[in-house]
Amino acid sequence: MTALRKLTTRVIIIAVVLFLCGCTALFNIPGLPQLVPTVLPNVTVEAEPVACLGGDLAHGCEGGFGISNALIGTLIVDVVLIGLFWIVARRPKLVPTGLQNFLESMIEILYNQAEQVAGKNAAKIFPIGATIFLFVFFINYTELIPGVESIGSVHPAEGAAQGYELDKSTPEGSPIVFLNPRCPVITQDVYDRLTDAEKQARVQAGCREPIPASTQSEGESAHEADRGWVVVPTVRTPSTDINVTLALALVAVSATQVYGVINHMPRGQKGVRAVLIGIRRYLGKFFNISGFRREGAGKIFGAVDFFASLLEGLSEVVKIISFTFRLFGNIFAGTVLIFVVSSLIPYVGPVAALLLEVFVGLIQAYVFMMLTFVFMNVAAQVHGEHEEAAH
Repeated sequence: MTALRKLTTRVIIIAVVLFLCGCTALFNIPGLPQLVPTVLPNVTVEAEPVACLGGDLAHGCEGGFGISNALIGTLIVDVVLIGLFWIVARRPKLVPTGLQNFLESMIEILYNQAEQVAGKNAAKIFPIGATIFLFVFFINYTELIPGVESIGSVHPAEGAAQGYELDKSTPEGSPIVFLNPRCPVITQDVYDRLTDAEKQARVQAGCREPIPASTQSEGESAHEADRGWVVVPTVRTPSTDINVTLALALVAVSATQVYGVINHMPRGQKGVRAVLIGIRRYLGKFFNISGFRREGAGKIFGAVDFFASLLEGLSEVVKIISFTFRLFGNIFAGTVLIFVVSSLIPYVGPVAALLLEVFVGLIQAYVFMMLTFVFMNVAAQVHGEHEEAAH
């Protein structure tokens, strides 16, 4: 009963916290008094630079190395992963408990998945697939951490009629700048569609006049004074940056090609000559010209085999695109979903969206790993006249 009472107490505390979080969103509904007004995050596909080495961040970090918020998120995940396994490997116990038990159980589950796909070759492909799973799993779950994608620095918006006005209560020359959530920068067309209560709320908040329609057609330079301010998050979910997902796709497909070449090398031979033979045999899968040596009508089937091999080579490029956009699209859409639902539906909506992202983050990591296992196992298959000589 004591354990059940403790569990019940914790559930009640969590429920109260979630309720209070929902209340802050409830008071941000237009037409109701805003108790804790919030600024909606700036949704952008491109990762934003938050620091610059050897250049000026205010001028696009020209001549320097820009550090993006997605890179910071990636480095944090790397440190956490390395730290977890270092702690466990430092003093392993014969009977695992706690963190060691959790990590060993996860590794065992992943290895069983590799065995189901590759059988005796599981030990060779397991390190690549398991590393990808753990990395993708952790970076996907960073979007569930409070502050990620929402806490950062204030910068001018890229275009006109975007972002929020600066809070007039900010002391002049202060390094800390606040935005006014009650005063989003809007155009005259948007202002005309507001209700009288919403217009009155803008007047009471001291918001400036909307951007005139005539100014909107004069070009980007005419909007400099009308631009608002946005929050650029310090840490961004790495898998919402297409550069990160592309890098993962390149690693997975490149590892597949290397593993395929190794398994097409002559058995028992090493060195440059063996590698060149393995490359020639492996590339034969994608440029199959052996059928043209057939006699008579067999050349027609040889041409069909050659065309099919070209399609197989094209599929290797398609794998990169598929890997990249599957992970990027799902996680980026999930991040936007959390922002929108949290703003529109303050109670059940955010909880449902977060639970959905817990499921999506796990599934995407699992799918990425399993496809890597399958592709590497297929690349290792040797057929035809080289089957006896290769491994």
